[in-house]
Amino acid sequence: MLIPVGAGKSLFIIAIFQNLDRTESRVKQSESSSVEVLLHQTIENQFAYEHLNLQSDFRYYLLIDGRKSEMYTVRVFAPPVLVNIDVDYQYPTYTGFQPITQYNNGNLEGVDGTFATIRLLTIN
Repeated sequence: MLIPVGAGKSLFIIAIFQNLDRTESRVKQSESSSVEVLLHQTIENQFAYEHLNLQSDFRYYLLIDGRKSEMYTVRVFAPPVLVNIDVDYQYPTYTGFQPITQYNNGNLEGVDGTFATIRLLTIN
């Protein structure tokens, strides 16, 4: 399963187990990794872990009583950055105003009945 997460964001993992005899569960990062994290029990049969400030992709699975969950792949992406915003205005005919474009400014203003088309330019 693929899980997309924005760079610098957190991933909150919650695992709910049925018919659980033990009160311990772990998250392990891939088969070859030695990184293993104990999940915290939040309520009966529910465990949680928060992976903070994600900066790179990784894979993990849940491990309890020697049983493994499916493998999860976390894909960290750079969030889009707004670099420009333009607004085209179409005023109602009763105003007599000509259509205009407001460049690089997202402050919307208009009389009742004005249509505004917003164009955003992002990177990433």
